[in-house]
Amino acid sequence: MQENKLIKESIIAVELRKRYDEMKRKKDVATKEGQGATQQYKDLFTVFTTLRKALVVSVQKTKKYEEENQLLTEGQKMHDEQKIQLRE
Repeated sequence: MQENKLIKESIIAVELRKRYDEMKRKKDVATKEGQGATQQYKDLFTVFTTLRKALVVSVQKTKKYEEENQLLTEGQKMHDEQKIQLRE
């Protein structure tokens, strides 16, 4: 009877140890995956920030070129009008 009780307790202890080891392994895997995901988010944020800055610069340059183009177009119109006036 005592032996049966000891055998059952050792079986239970072995089973509990297996479950503990399995849960610990799962926790370690989840922690590692979480760290990987955190690093991916950091990397994505860095890329996003860089692209956002590039977009802002691009928009500023485009606006500047559009303003310069408008001034050149107006200057060309004035030049053409002066040519027409001189011919007359």
